[in-house]
Amino acid sequence: MKSFLWASLIESGRYDPNVEVQSKVYYMGIENGLPTYLPTRSGAYATITNYAHIDHGIVNLDVSFNKSLNTTVGIILSNYLKPSEYISTLDKMSLFKNLNVYGLRSVDGHKLDRYPIEMISMGFGQGSTITPLNMISAYQSILNQGQHIQPSIVKQIVDSTSGEVLYNNTPTLLNKVFSEATSEKMRHLLRSAVTDGTGRHYQIAETEIIAKTGTAEVPSAEGGYANDEYYYSIMAALPYDNPQYLVYYGFTAKDAVKPHQNVDAQKALLRKVAVSMNITEDQSSNETSVIHIPSFVNKSVAQYQFFAQENQLKTLILGDGNQITHLSIAPNSKVLSSSLILAQTNGPITKMPYVIGLSVNEARHLARFASLDIEIIGEGIIVDSNIPFNDPIDKKIILTALKP
Repeated sequence: MKSFLWASLIESGRYDPNVEVQSKVYYMGIENGLPTYLPTRSGAYATITNYAHIDHGIVNLDVSFNKSLNTTVGIILSNYLKPSEYISTLDKMSLFKNLNVYGLRSVDGHKLDRYPIEMISMGFGQGSTITPLNMISAYQSILNQGQHIQPSIVKQIVDSTSGEVLYNNTPTLLNKVFSEATSEKMRHLLRSAVTDGTGRHYQIAETEIIAKTGTAEVPSAEGGYANDEYYYSIMAALPYDNPQYLVYYGFTAKDAVKPHQNVDAQKALLRKVAVSMNITEDQSSNETSVIHIPSFVNKSVAQYQFFAQENQLKTLILGDGNQITHLSIAPNSKVLSSSLILAQTNGPITKMPYVIGLSVNEARHLARFASLDIEIIGEGIIVDSNIPFNDPIDKKIILTALKP
């Protein structure tokens, strides 16, 4: 939701990235039925803090977005943007409205914006309800040069007997929500949220992404919110320089440990999209160097991982052991940094390694090196596996490849 608020402020012409605000706590007062910012607790109707009650000190508006600060949301909606202006923008994106997508069941959301605290909480996503379809549809308003297009899942209907086209879907503009300049500024902000902010653990090697993380409380059946369960999500678009695909991934978890850091599943999905849609970075443009690989036999996996990261090696670590037993190259060899190096540990290979993006030849090399029963369908780049990454290997591995 913060992306919509920042985009609204930028569109208003009142956004100054150099404006600095305090981030310890936001005390909300009320004046003429609207929220106001109070410097102290005295007279406050509500108190808003950031995740884990962390004080980030004095920060500017760009950094506030990167760090996803709730306190800055309150300050923006008190001092820089009228809540009615923000809510009007949400309405232009049909955020709470049934989108009536042909062939798909969709429903209305529920907007809470009557009271001052609801106006503030609307800025960081509490109280109101929004469907995932509406959320992802609204995000394309930001990234598609400000245009909100009617979402659809049916492109064309063709008579299977005669070949006659019975229906052609024509993209329909619902609203021009933001200017192209606002769209471009938001794209850069969403990129900085990945490189320097809460989304930094979601970066993938295949292409540069832009993203915004979300963390929300979950309503309790007894009223109020659960104190041991949260809703975590990521809205990611790729590639950064010309977004073509949006991915929305969300889940609830009890006492989740570092939910925006342990993100292998989300990254696997983003990699699959990048490879399947052929939007990976041009490897020929990357500088390839010759790397001397010392012997890592009986060395720790952590030592090898550090070396591989330092030298940007393309590698797979196999097995769940803590020591390296052998590599797929001879000890003290020199290899191109673009070559795939397989590292076997002193533990058995019980879980599926990450294979999306490997070439067919590299996948065959993996099968021989690790003695895995792998069948490959197609040619080119591996885009799918019948056993998901990190799942137990309990059957024959079938990989699907496509030519770029």
